[in-house]
Parts: sequence; structure tokens; C-alpha cells
Amino acid sequence: YSIATGIFRGAGWSGPILFIGFTLPVALIAIVIITFINQNLLLKKHLQLSDDINESIESHHASESNTQKLSLNSGNQKYDFNLDETLFLESQGNYVCVYSLDDKEVKKTMIRITMKQVLEQAQFEQLFKCHRAYVVNLNNVEKVEGNSHGIDVKMKGFDGIIPVSRNNTKAFKEAMA
Repeated sequence: YSIATGIFRGAGWSGPILFIGFTLPVALIAIVIITFINQNLLLKKHLQLSDDINESIESHHASESNTQKLSLNSGNQKYDFNLDETLFLESQGNYVCVYSLDDKEVKKTMIRITMKQVLEQAQFEQLFKCHRAYVVNLNNVEKVEGNSHGIDVKMKGFDGIIPVSRNNTKAFKEAMA
């Protein structure tokens, strides 16, 4: 310890400050380069994944349409939606918003029910929980877009995007196949 303090005693405080002044920029440059490379690798991976899913979308839409009803019970009220016209469901706390197509316009219906209750009541294979707050109708997926953070879903007739969590990307790809 006395040797180290003896070295810095002659230099005063300027020695450690100079050391930090030269090493910090070198470390920051390395961190920026590593982050840039990692983001590009993730972007490439997710773009490839979205391309693979987009190729399978056409074959997925070719399946027969049916007239199944999505029935949700919320207390004293019962809501029925045509499953083919249902785009997605969005959780907002103790409420779920059901987005559906009505004469080529998106209609939003808010229901006092939790997403967990919805998933218990509606067990259809074309409904997929892609995120903690979203359940999408796989038959109404228009396009899948990839970015460095993951993949996003674009629904028919809806302008916004729906995220797919990183934990669900593999299952989403399998469900779309």
C-alpha cells in the first residue's frame, strides 16, 4: 500500500485522473462497437424470422373460414364476437379491449374481464397469446416485421403494430406454420 501511495504521491491527483482520462474513452469505444455488432446480429436474426413467417402467412390464410363465435362472460353481461372478424385482444388492467372488423372498419369493444379469464373462456387454436398484454387471431395476421428488439405483427385493417415477446417468437413461428 505504501508503495502505491508513494507512486501517486509524486504525481499528486493528476496521475489517477490522467489514467482515467486515457482509459475511459478506450473502454467506451469498445462498448459502442460491441453494442453495434450485437444490434446488427439481432436485426439480421429477427428479419430472417419475420421473412420466414411472412412466407407461411399465405398458406395459413388459405385454411377454411368458419363461423365460430368468441363468447365472453363478464359478470351479468355476455359478449359474442365473430371469430373470423376478431383481430386481437388487448389487456388494460382489469379490462380487455376486443378489436374486430366491422364493415372494413376496426371496432373496439372494452369489457371488464381479465386476460386470464378470457384465455380460460376462449380456447381456440387461432387465438395466440403473443405478449402479456396481447392475444392475436392468427387468421387475421397481415404481415410480420422484424427489428433489433424482436418481431411485430401487423393485423388486417389495423394501422398499429402488436409486439411479440422474445419468449414467444419461436411458438409464434410454429403457430403460423
